[in-house]
Amino acid sequence: NTYYLLHLTGKANNASRFVIDSFGANTYPLISGRMGRGSASAPAAAANNDVLMRIAGQGYTGTQFVSSSPSKIDFVATENFSDTNRGTAIQFWNTPNGSNTIQKIAQFNASEVSFTGTVNPTKGFIYTPVIYPGAQTAITLDISDGPLVRAQTSTGLTVTLSNFVAGKMVELWVTNTSGTNQTFTHGISAINSTTNSTTYAIPSTSTICARYVCLDGTLSNTMVSVIHT
Repeated sequence: NTYYLLHLTGKANNASRFVIDSFGANTYPLISGRMGRGSASAPAAAANNDVLMRIAGQGYTGTQFVSSSPSKIDFVATENFSDTNRGTAIQFWNTPNGSNTIQKIAQFNASEVSFTGTVNPTKGFIYTPVIYPGAQTAITLDISDGPLVRAQTSTGLTVTLSNFVAGKMVELWVTNTSGTNQTFTHGISAINSTTNSTTYAIPSTSTICARYVCLDGTLSNTMVSVIHT
């Protein structure tokens, strides 16, 4: 039939299975979907937004299996394909309760992940902190890297910022281990700082939190809030 190369129906009241076994070093089962424009005799390159492969889950409605998938995973081209350019994304689509309209909930690109809707981890996010060993006098804060950074100082600390990413927030916790006040130079202009200066005096044996927020991917529009309680 049109659109059907193979149609398998399992026995009633039995789970249907398709099993692929593979044995040996560096071997694995493979399910591969290959898509090109043109025809089998005259193929042409895949183009931007072409679905290269689709995995779909469909349920019987009582009258039919609907052609529009209530749940699917799409492997999609994100640029016109060539031998050197082959950008792709993986898209996840689901249908909300009480609806028959499928919606994209997540997209995984090579450099980012985007979600539509609420991300709701039951136990919250767990971050991997960047921890500097021992007392530091100067550190480089990578805005694109981990969101939680820990450092100590005994003679003062100067921060330099790098790799700005729009919309990213980073928290830096600094402990002054000395018995006297030490100068914290946060690396942001005075006007973009809650201290209204480029430095903050950390009291002896105290900890502060410097919360950096990058608004547009530049140093000039990165803000810092120094919190000390």
